[in-house]
This record gives sequence, structure tokens and C-alpha cells, in this order.
Amino acid sequence: MNAAVLPRRHHGVAPETVARWVRSACLAELRALKPGNVGIHGDGHAMDLGHFIRSARVMAPALCAPGLRVGTRIRGAVAATRAAGGCNTKLGIVL
Repeated sequence: MNAAVLPRRHHGVAPETVARWVRSACLAELRALKPGNVGIHGDGHAMDLGHFIRSARVMAPALCAPGLRVGTRIRGAVAATRAAGGCNTKLGIVL
């Protein structure tokens, strides 16, 4: 099996479970104090907390889609964030 492809189940963990973990990590990251960046402590760069919450919800399934190569999953996750919020809010965490 190509290591760049996420199988239907990885070490007994379903992709939906991994997506839930990814979503949780994205939401937890918003609570960190990051001066100059968007989070619960402030908006910025024409984005607000809502952009990032919507992005976390839509990018996780695309990033954790089984049977796809890594690049395809990254492209899907970034496209999902752009579609949900009109901008790319999660490229850093996706990578």
C-alpha cells in the first residue's frame, strides 16, 4: 500500500473518528493566545472566529477522506475552507 493513501481504517480507527479529532484540534487551536492572529481573543485580517469554526467543520472530512492521496486531501480541505468562508483559513493547520 502506498503510504500517502489513507486506508478505510487505519490501525482500527475509522476516518470519521480521525476527522472528529482533526476538527477538535482546529477548534482548540482557536483558544490559544496568538497576538495578531484570529482566535477567541480577537478578529483580524478581514476574518473572524466564525470563519475558522466553519472551516474546521468542513475541512476535516476532506482531509481525512479514505483512499485518497495526501495532495488530493490537502487540496480538498483547502477548497472546502474557501467555499465555506470565502477565504483560506486553515492552510497552516492542514499542512
